Amino acid sequence: MVSWYTIISTTFNGWKRPFVTTQPSQLIDPIRALVRRRQDEMGISDAQLSRLIGRDPSYINQYFRRGSPATFDERTRQAVAQALALDHGLLAPNTDPGSVRMSIAAAVRHTSLARSGRHIPAFVEGERLEHEQIPEWIERPSFVSLAGLSFALHITQDHGRLQPGDVAFITGGRPPRAGDLAVILSIDQRHLLAIGTVMEIGPAKVCLNVDGHSAAFDRTQLQVLKIAGAHYA
Repeated sequence: MVSWYTIISTTFNGWKRPFVTTQPSQLIDPIRALVRRRQDEMGISDAQLSRLIGRDPSYINQYFRRGSPATFDERTRQAVAQALALDHGLLAPNTDPGSVRMSIAAAVRHTSLARSGRHIPAFVEGERLEHEQIPEWIERPSFVSLAGLSFALHITQDHGRLQPGDVAFITGGRPPRAGDLAVILSIDQRHLLAIGTVMEIGPAKVCLNVDGHSAAFDRTQLQVLKIAGAHYA
């Protein structure tokens, strides 16, 4: 029985990234593998992820290299899931390994397409944003940044400047400003809450004109992303 950590390295963009596992079978810990895949897919370094979850810059590096902590506590699990757009249940220590490995397999395909920089995921308004099972990939317009969470959205409802049949391109690389079209996503990035024009935006609150009505949202409980452009039907 393996009583210590087995270091398994993988190469990404020409440099080594270690996987750590305490599994007796010598297999990669599926939760660590999933976290690493999502980091690679989203271009987030260990130090960046550590900062995103409010930890010391070396926290995630230690998680992989030294196996410390062995598992995330609940608060950290929620924060990591939010940062990587994952279902936080997949990061729980008692999660079915089969479910985690299915997510890894989906992430492998996602990563190979995302790395090319030529395509982005496409979702349909009104449907859950399944980041692990991308329903469609479409060509990325040049005005859509590769940084952060970027995707296309098939519009199904009347939003004034956006009409059913249009395709909106959302980018996480450029923060929205007053006058920009934007989307409001749930904190786990799986649910579209609103589409509208930014009226006012600050560190804690954002106000949108949503279908002619003013709506205020708490930025600490959601994500605001800019609509960089659209293809009109």
